Amino acid sequence: MRQHLISTRATQRQCPTCRTPTLHALVDGLSVTVDAAPLAGQANELDALLRNLSTYTLTIIRKELIHRTAPIIRRPRQIPGTIHAQHACPIRQPAGTQLELPFMEST
Repeated sequence: MRQHLISTRATQRQCPTCRTPTLHALVDGLSVTVDAAPLAGQANELDALLRNLSTYTLTIIRKELIHRTAPIIRRPRQIPGTIHAQHACPIRQPAGTQLELPFMEST
């Protein structure tokens, strides 16, 4: 008997940490959260990949996320939909916080 890894429709959520709108779905059995805002162009997808973030296509009809592997990225858009980057909370430093470095005398 063959078992298939489940994929579900993407649902809108808000990141509990940074409050950014996101989309959440199971993709081939893995829990995935992406930014709700689609990437604008190949340069933005390349930037996300260089930051070690996976990218996904949100399909138009089924509203499922499809992981964009190298062969999919190389093909012109054969899967109709929008491209989204894996969500990564921005690093925020509390207001008024200052980093103090100890002073070292040179010898």
